[in-house]
Amino acid sequence: MRVHENVPDYDELVADWLERDPELAPPTILDVVAAAVPSISQRRRAVLPSWMGERRHALIGALAIAGILVVGLALIGLTRNDALSVGGPGPIGGADASTTVGRQWNPSGELAFTINLKTPASDPYYWRVATYDVIEPTGWRSGPSTFTDRPANSNLLAGMADDVDDTGRKSVTFTVVPATFRASLVISPATPVRVDVATRVSTIGRNGYVASIDTAGASTYTVTALVGQTGDRAGQWNVDALRRAGTSYPTEIKDLYLKVAPGSIGPNAQALQQRVRAAAAGSAPIDLVEAMMRELRSTAYTYNTDVTNLDCEGLSTVECFATYKQGFCQYYAATMAVLLRNMGVPTRIVEGFLPGQRNGTTEIIRNSNALSWVEVYFPGYGWVTFDPTGAKISAPPAEALPSGQ
Repeated sequence: MRVHENVPDYDELVADWLERDPELAPPTILDVVAAAVPSISQRRRAVLPSWMGERRHALIGALAIAGILVVGLALIGLTRNDALSVGGPGPIGGADASTTVGRQWNPSGELAFTINLKTPASDPYYWRVATYDVIEPTGWRSGPSTFTDRPANSNLLAGMADDVDDTGRKSVTFTVVPATFRASLVISPATPVRVDVATRVSTIGRNGYVASIDTAGASTYTVTALVGQTGDRAGQWNVDALRRAGTSYPTEIKDLYLKVAPGSIGPNAQALQQRVRAAAAGSAPIDLVEAMMRELRSTAYTYNTDVTNLDCEGLSTVECFATYKQGFCQYYAATMAVLLRNMGVPTRIVEGFLPGQRNGTTEIIRNSNALSWVEVYFPGYGWVTFDPTGAKISAPPAEALPSGQ
């Protein structure tokens, strides 16, 4: 039974309270949420609304206890979201976004959201929600963010580093209809360029690499995105084209997406990196990426949603995975991202959802589709998606890139 069923007009009461002053919770709400705290602590992770990150410091100040109860309220009464990430506490996307790598992954099969495509599409899309530039030994987070407000239907990424040329890309328009996943963050593949509601874009760095995009509370919304394509035409992806992209990275890309935190790589992770280097067809970033994908998707690694029995105390996520070769998407993504960075390849971690069940122009995405993967930066092409997770649960666009000519 929901803990607030005995409180009349609970949702309306909460909405009114949050609108007026979140720091001053009425005693009725505090009593109800306090009774629910034990059950809150047992949840894996939920996505908090964007305003929670922005007001976190105020809530943890003089009203620290009330702040804890507010977080509990968001988890149980307001957002009622299933986990996007498989990790620990922290809001997804924007300021203070963070994920702590978990030891278990057991999402529900409930409907997260529905995608209504404007026209039928045969390509599978990875539905990105947020990206992360800072990778720590046992988790990841967004660095200091800049926020840019955009009117509805405006050029979303105008003047930002993640704005891309449409050469070689195709335009995809779709409507997102939330179900249990009701975070106010824009869901999109590749490069979203227009949203039919007002948004706030959270970016990293001076030049603007997108961390997440907030709809400021809108529920259903329509997005137009540019999606990269594999092939031999100008701007399309293939191994030879990405090899020719070279390594002339913008300074800020190197500053943000090549950092490796101390303690991330131990002896077994070093040995794994050496195997990848030895197996690569060459020294170009795409060769290292492909060798890493082959390694992590090989039968040497086991997709395991419960690694509580592994003795990883004191080990980084990467070292734990390199030692025991077991884990779920977070372990695969962290290992690929950190080791590629250590080999000089700019990489970021992404949280979102796998391609869902598509019937005509309707695609169903469930909470069990939630995933962490990586994106690698190639000059002239931007961010390219790679999913190293070894389970038969994904079909990454770059799993089998054409060789080119």
